[in-house]
Amino acid sequence: MKLNTSSLSSSIKTPAKAKAEKPALPVQAEVIDSLATQLDELEALEGSVDATKRELITELFPKWLDLNASSRVHNGTVVLKGEKRDIQMTFKSAFTKVPADKADLIKEAVGTTAYGEFFRQKVDAKINFDLVPEDKQQVLFDGIASLLQSLGVVNCLTLSDVIVPVDGFNEVRASKLTKSQNEALEQVQKTVVSFKRVAGVK
Repeated sequence: MKLNTSSLSSSIKTPAKAKAEKPALPVQAEVIDSLATQLDELEALEGSVDATKRELITELFPKWLDLNASSRVHNGTVVLKGEKRDIQMTFKSAFTKVPADKADLIKEAVGTTAYGEFFRQKVDAKINFDLVPEDKQQVLFDGIASLLQSLGVVNCLTLSDVIVPVDGFNEVRASKLTKSQNEALEQVQKTVVSFKRVAGVK
């Protein structure tokens, strides 16, 4: 039986955030120029590597399918021989899950018989209690728990218990916490840092 989940679909849209001029920190300009150049070179190299990989995948994927079609053992990893070096190429099934509205596309691809044999519908239901008024959260939770218990399917419910900052914390942590407090907080969870060049040359 196919479960109809359309009644739980959501059409909430996240409003776009306005862009603001970012403040600058004092640093040696020549260091930044050198870093920007190195990032340019790295990006060009990464682009070349990615292009080569895509070409190899396009060329070798059909051959890999043929290899496994004629082999009693599934070969997830194969070796690509070079004159000086070899490279291992590993194929992992990229098909893990897709939206249910793509079921017809899968049926068209593999046929109805294979679809019925190798694919199934899986529903993961999640409730965002932040969107439920606090005075109703416990009532809702108890009602869900009672229903699951009455059906004997309590184990289908997965709960996660996490700690999250209050809204706006990251914007004020530097001013509301001392330097030592912020440094200690870094040992709990590191701040993500990335580098990206600004378009254009001065």
